[in-house]
Amino acid sequence: METHRSKRISKLYRKLITSDATQAFLIYKGLDETTKAELLDLVAEMGSQHSEKLMNKIS
Repeated sequence: METHRSKRISKLYRKLITSDATQAFLIYKGLDETTKAELLDLVAEMGSQHSEKLMNKIS
């Protein structure tokens, strides 16, 4: 069963990858360091080229 925290990270992931680069950057910039690290871990786990390119562009 997923925890509340992992559900929140999943929602952020979906929101980031469906946003344009500017909106994704603004969302990412507003996150704390712990959340950013968890989000980057999720991106690496998913292995999507689109999400990896987007995260490389905004981080």
